[in-house]
Formats: sequence, C-alpha cells, structure tokens
Amino acid sequence: MNKIIKTDADLDNCIFFIQPVEIWIGDYLDSRSYLYNFNHISIETREGFFYLREDIEIRAISLIN
Repeated sequence: MNKIIKTDADLDNCIFFIQPVEIWIGDYLDSRSYLYNFNHISIETREGFFYLREDIEIRAISLIN
C-alpha cells in the first residue's frame, strides 16, 4: 500500500529522506521520481519537471526499479 502525500510536512519528509514517489494525474501514472522542491502551488521532481499540486496525487513508494 502506498501512502498518499498531502501535507507540506509529508513533502518535506519525502525530500529530506529521499523518498521515491509516484506522480498520478487522475488514473494515469505520469512519473516515478524523487521530489526536489515544492511551494504552495507546485512541486518539482529531481529531473526538473513541475506539476501543479491541485492537479496531481503524490504517492510514496518503497523503491524505484
């Protein structure tokens, strides 16, 4: 079971502990990555992609293959 990341504290923990995440847009898995930065509007992944927080669901996962 993957934990859904919702709060700023959850996002901070993902960055600090280098937690791999999945970025979901609706029912579509868009990316598996690590979070790099965020603000109240968007998040940035390690690869430099930006997502609007209101458009996505972030799920913490155990590892990236």
